[in-house]
Order: sequence, then C-alpha cells, then structure tokens
Amino acid sequence: MIEYFDVTVVVPTKNRVAMLARALMSINEQTVIPKQVIVVDDNSDIPLDKTFFDSFQNLQLDYIYNVKSLGGAATRNLGLNKANTNFVSFLDDDDSWSPYYLENVKLVANSIGSKPAGFYSSKKFVLSNSLQHVLKKRDAIGQVALDDLVRGNVIGGTSSVTLNRLALEKVSGFDEHLPALQDYEFWLSLALAGVSFYPCVNSYMIYTINVNNNQISSNFNNHIRASNIIREKLFGRVPKGTSPKLDAALDYSVVKAVHRRSYIKSLPMTFRMLLKHRRVKSVLLLIPYKAMNFFGKYST
Repeated sequence: MIEYFDVTVVVPTKNRVAMLARALMSINEQTVIPKQVIVVDDNSDIPLDKTFFDSFQNLQLDYIYNVKSLGGAATRNLGLNKANTNFVSFLDDDDSWSPYYLENVKLVANSIGSKPAGFYSSKKFVLSNSLQHVLKKRDAIGQVALDDLVRGNVIGGTSSVTLNRLALEKVSGFDEHLPALQDYEFWLSLALAGVSFYPCVNSYMIYTINVNNNQISSNFNNHIRASNIIREKLFGRVPKGTSPKLDAALDYSVVKAVHRRSYIKSLPMTFRMLLKHRRVKSVLLLIPYKAMNFFGKYST
C-alpha cells in the first residue's frame, strides 16, 4: 500500500530530458509519495510529450509549459501558486533525492507541529559526468534562523528545502527581479518573518555540479546585481549589528562566482574582501578553481 505525504513537489525545468527523468524517477521511488508533482517547463524548445511521463506511475503529475521564458524565480512561483497541499518541496531538474528523502522530512515536520517552519536536508555532491560517484557529503546540522543566515546560505539551494503552508503565507514568494541568489533572499525573507528551518539529517539531496560550468550560479554579473538588490531590500530590515555579517556573506558569494569563471579577475576582489571582512574561509579563493577541483575541493 502506498503511503502519501501531503506535499507538492515543484520541479522547474528547461527540458533537459535525461536529467529531468532522473529527478522524477527519484520522486517516483520515494518510500513516501507526494500528493502532487508540478513540472514547470520554462519555455524549452520543444514541449514534453505526455508519453514522457508514463514511466512515473506513482505520481500525480501536472505539466505546465511557459510560452515565454519567465526565469527561475517566476517559474517556481508559478508552481507554488498551483500547489494545493500543506507542504511544498522543490527539486531542480538536474538534482535528485535519496529514496527516504520525503519520509524523513515528514517525520521531522510531524515533530515540529503547527507553526511556520522550513525543513532542509543533508546533501551529497556529484559531477554531471559521474553521477554515481559522491564527491563529498554535507549533513544538515542544527536549527537555522536569521542570525545563522546572515552569515551565509547555510541551508543551500531550493532542491534541499520543504516549507509548510504557514511559512509560505508569511512571504510573497521568490523575488522575480533578482537575476541570482533568489533562494538565499527567499530564506532570509522567511527568517525575517519568524520562520526557522529544521534539519532533516537522514534526507539526502543529490546536488549535481555541472562540469561545463554553465549554471546560473556561475554568472558573476548576475551575482553582483543580485547582491546589490538584496542590500537595498534587506539591510534596513535586519536587526542592528547584523548587516555587516550579511554584507560579508553577499561579498563572498560574488567573489566565489567570479572565482569560478576568472581567477585573475577574482584576485583583487578576494584581497579586498579579506581586508574588509577578515573571513578566514576566503583564503581558499586564493587557490585557482581548477586547482581546487584537482584536489577534489569543488566549489558549490
């Protein structure tokens, strides 16, 4: 007998068929099945044929095709608006979940009770050309609130997060004006509204590092614009004394994005950041990205 969890999984896609099939199969093979899965196709060249979804027989699937590209934030918001359950999870089309992912999220959610809450998972990191080889793991440890988030995105990307309906009602969704860092800004906004995030240690999201380095997170110009927008939007809202921490976190995210694309361009930014914020982990960015990769230190 199939056990269900009152959760909608929102899956944004650009129709990377093989990767999307992997993501959906990881949902289909969950020990606890979501009540609803919404695949939002952000204007891929060819809409998916209905037969593509025949393999995922355990899932109640809805497929939405954007007739023009809306971007990641608007695409996720579209899925959020269509969700009709008490919980919403996110899974990008190039990521996947371990089989017990939703079962463990459900256990933690039940233990929290009826208050606004988010739930974040542990992570395994793989390369897009070697999906079976786990490079490293990062366990979800401890409850996360605003004071933790202003130091950096300790929760991670959207594929590792579930939110209950009470939390979602606190905010208006992802900021569609941001060209990057939409997930980080969303977690910050939720935390400012009093939402805490609880660890699901035994749930593992498998994060795929694209070896072609063409993920949105690699576009440092987007990061620069996004960090400036977040400063203007949130610095006046965070408690007194915490804005320098958030400033340092935003600077670090920008320099890390530049570091992926151009080590030479990142060097003066890294030195300025070291002088300004004195963050020890920034020293790692003095090592070229390719050298870090050679020693297995993939930046994520």
